[in-house]
Amino acid sequence: MTSVEEMIHEFPEIPLTAIDYVRAKIEKAGYSFGEVTGRKYHADIEGEEGSQNLLVKRRPDTRQEDVRNFNNGTLDAILVNIAGASGISLHANRKFANTNQRVLIEWQIPNDVNKRIQLLGRINRVGQVCDPEIWTVSTGLPFETRINSMQLAKLRALSANTQGSRRNIVEESATIDLMNKVGNECAKEFLLSNPDVCDLLAIDMEVLSRQSSNIAYINKLSFLISLLYVEEQVNVFEKLETEFKS
Repeated sequence: MTSVEEMIHEFPEIPLTAIDYVRAKIEKAGYSFGEVTGRKYHADIEGEEGSQNLLVKRRPDTRQEDVRNFNNGTLDAILVNIAGASGISLHANRKFANTNQRVLIEWQIPNDVNKRIQLLGRINRVGQVCDPEIWTVSTGLPFETRINSMQLAKLRALSANTQGSRRNIVEESATIDLMNKVGNECAKEFLLSNPDVCDLLAIDMEVLSRQSSNIAYINKLSFLISLLYVEEQVNVFEKLETEFKS
């Protein structure tokens, strides 16, 4: 019990409003910050870490102004969520005053790969003087690494089909994409052969059997697999990929 309590105390504090926490950090470092999120409120963070107060205020809609200021070099950083997936350009366009290489840090990738392509297209567009640099934040846990890799496989395929000139935005990945009918059948067979995993993750096979989705089993398993120990996650994915290849 003591060791568990020590681990809890060692766990870092999670900000109540992540966007404003990062904004405060960036501005404290001396850089300017804008956003395209559609938020109607924001929180000013006052005080030092460990004893901070949040002052919630109405946030004016400055999306167009922030995009313009980022492209002319007035803003150093700009945060974009799904609200900015279309209709704006943030690339290093030769016509913009700010032609520095764009660096995109993905905090959370959309589940829909088409939305992700739209977001990537904000900083990787025709007319740019240099390619962007893209980083994806990940815990490094097996379940997240595999899911990210599977999405990269889909992203690469879509990018090749619809935007061949932008192939460089995705790196090659050898990870098998399990989010399809074959992967779903592999997940179904695994769950049927491992009822203990079903019980542990509270997966109801009867309920899944009535779903019309052709990826119901793999979708459920990949969603809940983070509840397993790291070694168990690795073992599950290895078994699924071995079955997929056979």
